[in-house]
Amino acid sequence: MLDKKHFPVMLFLGFFLLYLYINFHNVRSDSYDAYPFGADVPRYTAIFKYDKINSGKIATRHPVPVYISIFYKRAFPSLENVIGKDLYVKVPYAFFGALGVLVGFYLSKQILEDPFHVLAFTLIYGFSGSILYFSSVPESYIITAFFSALYIYTFLKYKDRISWKSILILTLWYILSVLSEVLTAFLLVIPAVYFARDFINNKRVRLSLLTFLITSIFLAYIFLNITMHAISGDTLFSYYLAFKGDQSISLLDILNELGEVVLNFFFFSVGYPSYAVTHPLAWEPTYIGFFRPTLWEYFKIKTATGFIILYSILLTLYIKQAKTKNLLTFSLLAYIVLRAIAILFFNPWESYLYVAPTVLPLLVILIGQFKDYSGKMTRYFLCLFLLALIVNNLMFFIV
Repeated sequence: MLDKKHFPVMLFLGFFLLYLYINFHNVRSDSYDAYPFGADVPRYTAIFKYDKINSGKIATRHPVPVYISIFYKRAFPSLENVIGKDLYVKVPYAFFGALGVLVGFYLSKQILEDPFHVLAFTLIYGFSGSILYFSSVPESYIITAFFSALYIYTFLKYKDRISWKSILILTLWYILSVLSEVLTAFLLVIPAVYFARDFINNKRVRLSLLTFLITSIFLAYIFLNITMHAISGDTLFSYYLAFKGDQSISLLDILNELGEVVLNFFFFSVGYPSYAVTHPLAWEPTYIGFFRPTLWEYFKIKTATGFIILYSILLTLYIKQAKTKNLLTFSLLAYIVLRAIAILFFNPWESYLYVAPTVLPLLVILIGQFKDYSGKMTRYFLCLFLLALIVNNLMFFIV
C-alpha cells in the first residue's frame, strides 16, 4: 500500500485537512493571552489583516515564514471569501505541517524496512503534540520544522555518497532553516558529529565537510543580515545585543528551568501531559500560555498515563542499547541537546516554542531502533503507542 503512487497524496491531504480544521476556533483572538505556549499568533494574523510586514521583532527573527505568509496573502486573496477568515489564516501553516509529515514518511523509508514501521513512524510524527499544535495555528515554528526535516532527510539520503550536488542541496535547506529561525544553525552539528571519525583520515570527507560548514555558515549569515536589514534595518549582531538587553537570565533561572527544558524537548514535544497543561498566572489571570507541567501530570488522566507508560518503554529500549547505537543516532542527539542548551540560555520560559524542529530527529532515534525488531509483539506495541498518542493529544484540542 505504501508503495502506491496515490498514498503520499492521501497522506498529505489527510494531515492537511486535520491541521486545517482542528483548533480553527483558536485563531480569532487578537490577544496574546489567548494562546498556549507563548505562541505569537496575533503577529501572524496581523500579516493577513494588513497585507504587509507588521510583525515587529517576529519578522526580523523569522523572515522566511513572514515572507511566505505575505506571498500567500497576495497570491490567493479571494480564498478568504470562499473558506472564511478563520481557515484562511491557517492554510499556509497546515500546508507546511502536512508537507513535513510527507518528508517524515520518505525519511522513515530510508531507515526502516518494514512498511508497518514506516507507517507507524509517519503517523506518530504527524500526531505528535508540538507538530499538531504548530500546524494548526499561524506560527513560524512549523515552517522551521519543515525545512529542518528536509535538511535531515537530505543528509540521511546522501551521507554515504557525498557529492557537490548533495552539498548544494543541503546548504539550501540549511539557509532556509536558519532564515526561518536562527537557532536551527545548530543543524550543522549533525554532519560534524557524523563525519568526525573520518575527518582526519579521509581527505575527501575533510574537504567536503569543511566546504559545507564554511559555505553554509557564511551564506546563512549573509542572507540573514540582508533580510533583517530589509525588514527592520537591523543586523544580526545589533539584534543580538538588543535581545540580550531585553532578556536577563541568571544562573538561578537556568537551574530552575533546566528540568522544564528537558521535559519540553524529550517528553512534551511528543505527548501532552494532560489537556489542562496551560495555566493562567496569578498576576495575569487571562494568560493561558504559562506552560510548566511536571512529569507527574501525566498520571492525572488515563490517556496521558497510557502514553507515558508506553513512551517510557521506548526510552528504556533506547537506553538499554545506547552503547551499540551508531554515529547517526549520536549526531541527531547532539543536535537536540545543543538546541535545548541554547534555549536554556536564550528563552527558557517559553522553551516549548522551540521543540517542533526536534521531534523528527527524536523519533528517528526512538522509532528508528525498531529496524532491529520484527514480529507481532513489535506491531502490537507500536499500535498501542500510536493509539495512546492520538487519543491523548487530540484531547488537548477537544476538551
